[in-house]
Amino acid sequence: MGTQDVKLYAVWESEGPVFQSRFVALTDTGNAWVSYDGSAWEGPYSTGLAVGNDLSVGGGTFVAVGQLASGSYGIAWSEDGIVWQSINLGGSSASLYRIAASSTGNFVTIGQIPGVSQTFISSDGKNWTGPLTTVYTAVGPAWVSGSVYGNAFYITTGNGIGWYKSSDGSSWGSPLGGTGSNMYQVNTLIGLDDRIVVGGGAPSSTNKQTRTSTDGGLTFASAVNVHTAPGYIYGFAANPATGRILSVGSGTPQVNYTDNYGSSWTQASGISGTATFQRVYYGGGRFLTGNDDGEIYASLTGSAFMHSGAVSGKIRGFGFKGSP
Repeated sequence: MGTQDVKLYAVWESEGPVFQSRFVALTDTGNAWVSYDGSAWEGPYSTGLAVGNDLSVGGGTFVAVGQLASGSYGIAWSEDGIVWQSINLGGSSASLYRIAASSTGNFVTIGQIPGVSQTFISSDGKNWTGPLTTVYTAVGPAWVSGSVYGNAFYITTGNGIGWYKSSDGSSWGSPLGGTGSNMYQVNTLIGLDDRIVVGGGAPSSTNKQTRTSTDGGLTFASAVNVHTAPGYIYGFAANPATGRILSVGSGTPQVNYTDNYGSSWTQASGISGTATFQRVYYGGGRFLTGNDDGEIYASLTGSAFMHSGAVSGKIRGFGFKGSP
């Protein structure tokens, strides 16, 4: 530059696009759908799974589980819900059915090869270890929060008799004592504030039922009819701030809520049709649920829902990731 005066200018360049908060929905066909407002859905985006069974989010990573086209255990993960990486965890005629994330972002998923349930674990949703243990045919897992019986994963058997607990999913130990839930059919469970709520139904789907434990699965209160209409419970979600728990299932009314950990249930409004609801989710300040017709409903409170778009396929999971 020599001795001449030189004017210097600062030029600012973006480091890249800022992540936009979004909801992700998973369907039974293994496809993902993305919404930035919970009502307009974009997709489908292939996860690499041939069958999608459940979706969770932890540590900023979406994780879907199900089955690959080869018939092996399948997992897929994504940072944005659009671009997915699928993982083959082996097995023949094997499928992963449910997945849960701990408060620290550890994942546990339970799958089944014919007659045997198997557990896989991950600390980031991308790198997996397993199968680590074999237990009875399992329902779950669910992460139970709390300072006494909580801060652990729980699973149970198909009739709720045997209960197992693990801090990280690597070892489940001996069955817990007591009578378990002792329900005719157990499909799902949820944990909140040291309580465990298990959902299913009575013989011949005569009643949707839940039972609640306050001692970590050692004993359960008597069965409560969510509604006298025939059907089963298939999914739970909770707002930890308010303690409200939602249950979804088959048989009208499909969506109900409780404010007393399942001691009594109230029908949610705004749900139309007779299609079965398999999954419900709380995240991003709202409840989302969807049915086997691909219809999605949203609610800020869980008591009154509004139709919130539709996708192609049966809804099998939701997740939410906020902006940094």
